[in-house]
Amino acid sequence: TLDEARRQVTTLDLDATYGLVVAGDGWHPGVIGIVASRLVEEFGRPTIMIAMEGDEGKGSGRSISAFDLHAGIGACSDLLVRYGGHRAAAGLTIARAQLPAFAERFAAVARERLTADDLVPELRVDLEIAIDDAGSDLETLFRHLEPCGVGNPSPVLCARGVRLAGPPKVVGSSGLRLRLATSRGELGAIGWDLAHRARELDVHTPIDVAFRLERDEWNGESRLQAKLADFRPAAR
Repeated sequence: TLDEARRQVTTLDLDATYGLVVAGDGWHPGVIGIVASRLVEEFGRPTIMIAMEGDEGKGSGRSISAFDLHAGIGACSDLLVRYGGHRAAAGLTIARAQLPAFAERFAAVARERLTADDLVPELRVDLEIAIDDAGSDLETLFRHLEPCGVGNPSPVLCARGVRLAGPPKVVGSSGLRLRLATSRGELGAIGWDLAHRARELDVHTPIDVAFRLERDEWNGESRLQAKLADFRPAAR
């Protein structure tokens, strides 16, 4: 579902499209909200995912901070069977025949109410820490926040000026594995869909890194690891 939704988005002129509507047959209504959130993170635009079945579709939308999603959908309400929600998230039901008109009008409403500066993808960071503090005690503490998911996302941490303990390694077709140096040795890190950014990294250049702290369970072993959300050269 995510890959197909991405393919639909990449066919659009994103310089001119400020609001995304993607739809498909066979998509499970229970996952489209999660996928919409991923697309918002990647493309920085309010996004509505619609799971079509027969002559009707059920949609789930997620937004960016600058756009009132409920109001934006409301401006298209004459094209919908029903809708509801709030500023950041909403759901809707739509007839298949109205889908093209809805996608066009929603994009127009978003273009009218947003500027290009609003479309920079946002990354929410919950806590800034020193990389040495990213240990088992903190990971155990975060377990008290579970279950995590939509509505209760797992905490995103930020550590600045982190050095690599070795060169980056591409895993599979899209994974990026890093070894983050700490005073105790190193912390393994994995970032999916980040392999294309390996060339940005150098063992001699520290980075600022955003990540989720988790346990990697594999072959009966449990290792602490950082699940990468983003990185950049360390701010000077």
